[in-house]
Amino acid sequence: MVESMHPVPIRTYLGAVLFGAILTAFVLFLAEFIEPFVSTGFLLTIIWGITFLRALVAWIVVRFKKVEIGDHEIKVKTGVFNTKIILVPYDRITNVGVKRSFLERIFGLGTLEIDTAGTPYPEAIMANLPYKGLEMILEKTKGRMVKHL
Repeated sequence: MVESMHPVPIRTYLGAVLFGAILTAFVLFLAEFIEPFVSTGFLLTIIWGITFLRALVAWIVVRFKKVEIGDHEIKVKTGVFNTKIILVPYDRITNVGVKRSFLERIFGLGTLEIDTAGTPYPEAIMANLPYKGLEMILEKTKGRMVKHL
């Protein structure tokens, strides 16, 4: 049975809204100086249009990122136009790590890192995955990883 998870782009959404809020405050603060040249309403429409587009792009990109947990391997798929698929068999995995930043902990997310033998860096990394899914991956890989001598 294959189970799949998509990351949650909450940091990108928050960044987009923060971007819109800061630029809105800046435009409203300078409204009396800007008004002779361009309408404040027009600028605010442009700012929130860009904010919406940033959030939409984040959502589209996340729809094309996926971790699939199968019976024999973990598959990591990424990419909208140029796709990348990484298959990591359970018997090649030497370490599975979960990192959680402060913001990820608040929103119940984490970053998955899968190490295999012979590479100095993680074979597969996927950020902003739901923590319940990360716990499931840890349980599935617990007894199946390569044993060190």
